[in-house]
Amino acid sequence: MFVGPEYSVTAGFTNALWIPVRPGTDTALLLGVAYSMITRDEDGSLINWDFLNRCTVGFDADHMPADATTSESFRDYVLGISDGQPKSQEWASEICGTPVELIDRFADINSCKNRVSFHSNSAPARCKGSENYPQLLMTIAAMGGHFGTPGNSCANDQYYGAMNSGILVHVPYSGTPVRFTNAQNPVQKCVSLDIIWDAIVDGEYWDAGNNFPGCQVHEPRREKCDIRVLISETNNFLASQANSNKGIEAFRKVGFVFASAYYMKVDAQYADVVVPVVTRWENDQAHLYVGTNMKDKELGFASRAPLPRLAECRTDREVAAGIAERLGMDYEAMNPKSDKQCWFEQITQSAVMLPTGPMPIAEVTEADLEKYGVEGAPQPGIMPFEQYLSDGVYRQERSADDAWANPMASPSPLSWLIPRPTRLPPPLPASSRSTARLRATGTTWSTATPTAARALPTTSRFLRCRSISRLRSATRRPSLTGRTRSRANTPSR
Repeated sequence: MFVGPEYSVTAGFTNALWIPVRPGTDTALLLGVAYSMITRDEDGSLINWDFLNRCTVGFDADHMPADATTSESFRDYVLGISDGQPKSQEWASEICGTPVELIDRFADINSCKNRVSFHSNSAPARCKGSENYPQLLMTIAAMGGHFGTPGNSCANDQYYGAMNSGILVHVPYSGTPVRFTNAQNPVQKCVSLDIIWDAIVDGEYWDAGNNFPGCQVHEPRREKCDIRVLISETNNFLASQANSNKGIEAFRKVGFVFASAYYMKVDAQYADVVVPVVTRWENDQAHLYVGTNMKDKELGFASRAPLPRLAECRTDREVAAGIAERLGMDYEAMNPKSDKQCWFEQITQSAVMLPTGPMPIAEVTEADLEKYGVEGAPQPGIMPFEQYLSDGVYRQERSADDAWANPMASPSPLSWLIPRPTRLPPPLPASSRSTARLRATGTTWSTATPTAARALPTTSRFLRCRSISRLRSATRRPSLTGRTRSRANTPSR
């Protein structure tokens, strides 16, 4: 089953059932699914009541957490008992555009009688009024009991290894984004991306600093700004950021817009100058999104440019270096490693993390260094460098008795990643119901009742369904109406 505004190629490849939904209204759709499951369930035909009762708090009035600040349970909210508005299939359909029969079909598929694995990226939560989407998705999965048993799961799957992450095969991050620093930049102010249009158009913004290397984070303070130049490089914010109409207004207000692009993206259509750049198909360069935390733990990737450059296209690095030269700046001093060098290092530093120590995947010879004109040293590896490039991928084979299937000497792998607390809280009595909270963006998670969760992993014992507190009725997002005039069609300034 595929849920989204348009039917994707991936969905077509798997012949998936398409559940269409208007952008930004996934929350309403899921509330309709919850209503369908609650009202159509007959003695556990759809809902896993045992899982909800043992492993969650807040689903109904009989299972509210002891420290709840409201008497409104998730069930009461969905049925409209607390606010007078039932979140029925018809109510949801009017908002999200999904036919009622498909909402019921979604509910049937999510039944506790089926094995269901939810894979979601973060896009549905990146819309105004959609902040509660992640908690609601997990609540829907919990209603079917789709946690902690074979064939059932629910997770953010926007990166390649989200469902199987780890560092069995380590691929380092490389390229300009992970090596650059803002330390020598005289401009330290930073505008958060979600308010960039407001800052340009209104001339004011909230500044809390930045955690980019060389920058500092500080208490939020109101700042004034007069932004006169926009540079659109490896992004297309008019198409990907909220409030495109105000974004167009911002593009038209500034005095100059520069865009680098390999096609006429929306940002480029409103730019004064557009510089054509090469794609990854035409340039050997490191890939940010194949780094260790963004891929399957058993995979390593190697790639090379299969196509020659087209016409007068240049790389992003060459464009940046050319602009820096005209500004009297030494770009090579700021960013000394070439694209080719970063590409080579990412591939040759990729390694299988054996219990005895890391083993590089690529064997490197002097001939390899000479052929690609890069710096480095010969090294042993699992396969020749050229073979790794030709294969494009390395997968570490697994077996039931391999070195990674057995407990490590360390008491916990987390002890290698985070500092241990100097003082530990006293152990909780097995019969007590206590809560441990992690507050982030208003979300409250709860762990409780160890005896009730013995069948589940300790990392996912309990879900507080009512963490989607005071969930407001979703509303339609305004559509972009009328036609806008491109900067290219306006008189030059």
